[in-house]
Formats: sequence, C-alpha cells, structure tokens
Amino acid sequence: MTSIAEEPQRSALGKKIMFQHAVRFCTQRLLLEELLHVHPEINDIEIKSPLIILGLPRSGSTHLVNLIARDSKFRSLSRWECEEPLPNHHELAVTGTDNRRQRCIQQLEYRRSLLPHLAAMKPYDADDTAEEFWLQGLDFGGYVLDCMSLLRPWKSQGKDRDQTQHYEFMKTVLKALQWQRGPERWILKTPDHAGQIRALTTVFPDATVVVTHRDPMASLQSVATLSAYRARLEYTSFDLKDTVHYWAAVLQNWLDSVMCHGDLIDKQRRVDVTFEELTANHRSVVERIYSVADINMTSAAEWQLESFARRHGRGVRGRMIYNLAEDFDVDIRVIADRFASYLRSFPIAREMS
Repeated sequence: MTSIAEEPQRSALGKKIMFQHAVRFCTQRLLLEELLHVHPEINDIEIKSPLIILGLPRSGSTHLVNLIARDSKFRSLSRWECEEPLPNHHELAVTGTDNRRQRCIQQLEYRRSLLPHLAAMKPYDADDTAEEFWLQGLDFGGYVLDCMSLLRPWKSQGKDRDQTQHYEFMKTVLKALQWQRGPERWILKTPDHAGQIRALTTVFPDATVVVTHRDPMASLQSVATLSAYRARLEYTSFDLKDTVHYWAAVLQNWLDSVMCHGDLIDKQRRVDVTFEELTANHRSVVERIYSVADINMTSAAEWQLESFARRHGRGVRGRMIYNLAEDFDVDIRVIADRFASYLRSFPIAREMS
C-alpha cells in the first residue's frame, strides 16, 4: 500500500480502488479464519477431479468456462462469490439478508458507467464465472496484485516463484465455498495457471486440464487493450508501450511454462483446444472434454449449454476493433519473435502478420 500511495501517476480514484481491494481481502480473510475455527471439518472436504481451464488470456477460455458452467453437474465460482466468498454473519444478523450478489451488481453497474466499452471486451456480469486465482488475493499472493496494477512498483509475485502455498490456500477457500453449497465437482479457469503448472498439478493432482491455444499476438493485442482501457480509471498517465511489453513478457513466460512443464499434466487427463476449434464448433470441443473427463453429456446438460451459446455468441455485446501496431506504436514483428518457439510447437493459426 505504501508503494501504491507513493506512485506519482496513480490517481486519487486509483489509490481508493486499491485500498478498497486490500480492505476486502483482509475482511474476507478474517471471515475465512473465523469460519474454519468454528467449522474445522471444512479442512477435510475433498475437491474431487476438478475440470481446470488454462491458457492464454483472450483465447476463448472465458466463453468455454461459462459454457460448461451452465451444466448443473458442475460447481462454478460466480463473480459475486469471487468478490466476497464468505458471507458476513454480522451483516446477516442485522439485515437478515445476504447482500453480496446485490453489492456486486451495483459495483459492476458503476464500473460499466465509467468504462462503457468493457462489455464488448469481456463479460462482466454478477453471475458469470470468475477466475479463481482472485481468491489468492485473500492470501496476497500469486499474480493478483500484478493484475490489479499497471505500473507495479513492487517486485512481481508471480514469475519464477513457487506459488504452491497460495494454491493450497486457494483450495481451502474452494472447500469453504463447497461447504456452503454444492455440487462437488468444480469447473475452474484462470490463464495464470499456465505459469504455475507445477503448483497446479501438485495441489490438484486428479484434475482434468484443458489448455487453450491462440495466436499469442492476437491474445496480446486484446489483453493489452483491455489493460490500458481499465487503467484510465486509476492513472493520470502511463506508457502504452510499457503496457504491451509487460504483457508480452507475461505471455511468453506462461507459454514457456506450458512447453517446459506441460508434461506434468497427466496425458490421459489433458485436452488441448485451439481458438479456431472452439469458435468453429464449441459442441465438438465440449464433447471431447467431457469424454476425457469421464463426464456424461445428458440431454438436460446439452440443452443448458446450447441455450447459453445461443444467447452469448461472439459480438452480441459489440465488437472491438484492435490494432496493436497503431494503437500502441510498437513493431509487431519484433514482439512476435518472442513466440516463435511456441508457434512451432503447436498448430496455431496465425491471426496477425
């Protein structure tokens, strides 16, 4: 918090936002510790055979996890739950209602009023499936702080650092959520897992892992644009080129990890999915995932998935026109060289030349 307070480029609103995040993380951590003290049996709950999606951001993984989460056999992490995983029983005692979901709706409406183009980039509704790595925020670990800040005056907590303890903590939060309500089989998704495959497979050894793939340059221009657009709220000024180069380094680190440590994932429980496959035929992709994960595709589940797909196709909330070279004034050919090894290793269609 001292680093954030001393950032000259961070706006007053930006400092307030980070302070509110820190207070929320601390409050939820205290509520978790209290819950575990009262109900120690939560620690004995098993997270059995989760289905976990990892890969590049903006590679179709958000649509895929929201699609599969519509199958009622799965337990997923809603955005409102991600914001406040633990109910505040002190509030419940006073109001008699759990206001977490309503608070999330109000916060998202306020965010959309400030960032009206956000919906065209990524779905942000209270009941959408959120990325579980945010639960590590209660432990102030992982890439959470990096993702919340553009300039990052502190040393990164993610790259080249064993995150197993933070993954164990995240698993404990999932147990607490599962204790509150079922079902017991989780569908999870976080791009950041690509950089922590060892920690992921250690903490979730029986997981079925879906690895999504896309032209890294297409992912880069999308995530850099999203990051820069959101930064308008928190900074008075920032370097657009630095934003691109930061995310290029992050994506390269994650892809190198997939190539170097991907064999830690059990081959019998791994599914590789390209962006082209998913956009061309999501039903075939889901059927392949279900087959590997030994999940029965019931007629009810098929209806739930297809109903969601019809309502949430690409572009239903608008489309962004990206131009990495012009918008950020960078040489895309130089940046693309970072990803040459990955593109040789996987049959990925080039989207940018």
